[in-house]
Amino acid sequence: MAGFEMQAFENTPEYSIYVFERPQAAHEPAKKWHRHSILKDRHHALLEAETLFQSGQYHKIEVKEKSFDAAKAHNRDTSIKIWQHTPHKNAGTIMAGCFAVFCGIIAFGATYIMTTGG
Repeated sequence: MAGFEMQAFENTPEYSIYVFERPQAAHEPAKKWHRHSILKDRHHALLEAETLFQSGQYHKIEVKEKSFDAAKAHNRDTSIKIWQHTPHKNAGTIMAGCFAVFCGIIAFGATYIMTTGG
């Protein structure tokens, strides 16, 4: 009887939430990570991970499902959902691009006026 209970326990998946700390600079990868929690319920794991991501404390959140593959006699880890902040473009770069487009329009307009005599 105890063998049956142990086998049933091993076949029950568990859900690990991994958190990746924010990098110091936007161009650096998230280096430090740790397992935040282990839950037995997929829905609760996804809700907790979503809440952690919305808190803004972490750069990346990953939920993994760990289950035992009896046919191959080993544990299987599968990423089921990943949340990740994407870096925003530098405001200076965007402003420089807009300025370049504006200057191009002015140069085109000036050339057009000078060549048409208008």
